Amino acid sequence: MRHLPDWLRRQRAQQLVNWGRARIVAAASFGDAIETAHPESPFHVVPGVYVAGRPAVFTRALDPPFDIIEESVGYPGQHGMVKRFLREDLQPARARALDSAICLGPQPHIYDSFWHWMHEALVQAVLAEEIGFTGVYIVPPQSYARETLMQIGVAPERIVVHAGQLWKVARLYVAPHVAGGRLLHYPEVLGRVRTAMLRKVTPRKARDRVYISRNRPNVPRQIVNETEFKGLIGKFGFREYFCEDHSIAEQVEFFTGCEAAIGSHGAGFANTLYMPERSLVVPLYPPMRQESGGSLVEARLLRHRFHPVLPYTHAGYAHGDDVVANLDLIEVILEREFS
Repeated sequence: MRHLPDWLRRQRAQQLVNWGRARIVAAASFGDAIETAHPESPFHVVPGVYVAGRPAVFTRALDPPFDIIEESVGYPGQHGMVKRFLREDLQPARARALDSAICLGPQPHIYDSFWHWMHEALVQAVLAEEIGFTGVYIVPPQSYARETLMQIGVAPERIVVHAGQLWKVARLYVAPHVAGGRLLHYPEVLGRVRTAMLRKVTPRKARDRVYISRNRPNVPRQIVNETEFKGLIGKFGFREYFCEDHSIAEQVEFFTGCEAAIGSHGAGFANTLYMPERSLVVPLYPPMRQESGGSLVEARLLRHRFHPVLPYTHAGYAHGDDVVANLDLIEVILEREFS
């Protein structure tokens, strides 16, 4: 396939799918199961697996018929992922050999989302370390992937970045994808992530009140009335904090010393995992995201004082995914909490 033009690669990929030459098979069909502390996430050790594509797809062969491991494409849009994978340069000579490995974050929403990384991919890494896994982690190129693994004690030489390479893994550890929201039923599993992330950290005295800000150009879910909002929360001692300006280690240490967090809901609220128990957490939502469980798992685990805030009405809301801070309700919450 190396020298085929793009249009012919696309046509060939579609034909392989149409003719059933790309079969979706469960890892359990090939691998022995290893139970973990999370009952929904056992590992299956599958021999002789290729990892290719971005995000990654797992396959047992590089020629038709392709046996594609279900756990790498088991989410909405998987057929599009399979076709993109079939357009890859699948030449055995390109394959880099690994003995035992776990590919973290093959699904697109994990590949580029810090929240999903923490609640789905990093959970798998913590469970793997607990069962004695000593192999390599194949991770997406985002810096937080490497940083969080190192934070839980994984040596740098056990982390390889996947940027479109072709890997041949002698023993690939594969776990079923479990959506992060499912951890609401197993908050103790996220507690294991908290323990691992805090293992090398000396907690600070909890006195900071933090506004987790998203108000920067081209960042979604900004606070529309931020000037008035900052004026209000400033009276209660909150200070603005941009998570992306700090390393993972710095964020972990900082949030151990926070007694309260507020802001437009998003990945930054994953850091409430490191706050002391019964801290105050106030995520702000636009109407269309009112059912988002963003930081609810952390709240259940740590019994945070959790107060989600919505605008007054859904009718005629003209700000899309951005947030109009409900100043009256926020003021009532903060006065009650801190008076």
